[in-house]
Amino acid sequence: GLVLAEVIRSNDIKPDPQKVRARIETIASTYEQPDEVINWYYGDRERLADVETSVLEEQVVDWILERATVTSDPSSFSQLMQPDAGR
Repeated sequence: GLVLAEVIRSNDIKPDPQKVRARIETIASTYEQPDEVINWYYGDRERLADVETSVLEEQVVDWILERATVTSDPSSFSQLMQPDAGR
């Protein structure tokens, strides 16, 4: 949580209102009265904040993955099982 908070703060990442709306609409679509559910979320700041937090966490993961560099370091099974054996 602390790492996510620091990434959010230092990069000024804010929850995307369109993604929040889409998430709420997805949740609402599972109910008989979707419009009531949408209004229920938008009618209470705390409920809306819960969805915003979830969306924001996904945005941070996406942000990190966009910037990540993956490298391969081939190793044998025995090296993985006994990492100190090669020293």
